[in-house]
Amino acid sequence: MTRDVLNDAVRGVSAANERARSGGEYRRPAAARLSSCRGSHDRHRSVGRALVAAVILLAATPAAAQPAWPDVVDRLRASVLLLEGDGACSAIVINAARGYLLTAAHCAPEKQDLTVGERDASVLKINRKLDLAVLKTRLRQGVTDVSFAPTMPRAGSAVAVVGFPFGARSLTVQIGIVANPDVEGRAWVDADLLPGDSGGAIVDAEGRLVGVSSAFRYYLAADVGVAVPLPTVLAFVEDYLPGADE
Repeated sequence: MTRDVLNDAVRGVSAANERARSGGEYRRPAAARLSSCRGSHDRHRSVGRALVAAVILLAATPAAAQPAWPDVVDRLRASVLLLEGDGACSAIVINAARGYLLTAAHCAPEKQDLTVGERDASVLKINRKLDLAVLKTRLRQGVTDVSFAPTMPRAGSAVAVVGFPFGARSLTVQIGIVANPDVEGRAWVDADLLPGDSGGAIVDAEGRLVGVSSAFRYYLAADVGVAVPLPTVLAFVEDYLPGADE
């Protein structure tokens, strides 16, 4: 509505200017010219008021809320952990009480010792085709389960890639969007997923898990990463979530 008012006002100004340039009003009798000038003045004054009102309304319109990514990352510090073996990856806490973690299968090669926070981790379930694995370890105090999103976000939705690229000692975040939520069972993310992000979390603007980074194995091109999407993740871990064995 506000933009319609502004557009109408601009059109009114343009029309008045065009009439003035044509000089048509000056060819009429003096009385008509005087009446026309008064009418033109009133029209310009009305147009000016409309422009001022439109600008005020536009200025008062609140901007769309932006995701509070720093707060999201702070919450995830207790849910996304560094996984170390021959190289470095990331892992997601899915059941802190049981010590269960979720990561990418290529982060857990056979006959490789894995540690999380210098504590040994073992593989409970692995599917190399899906590139997912569930690990078990003795977790430190203070870790918390990640939250799962109710649905996979649509293309164009903002997401954050959270992990430990190149074995960084502190949690790292990269902001991107969902390029395509389902390409042959994979999600494409417009973000530069790096080695070490693998097995880490891809979360929505509320910090809820929507996918697991699978960049190292399924990396396509610069700034385009591939993830295991939420539906596939939930089906894989359902037996390891809190309350599943009750």
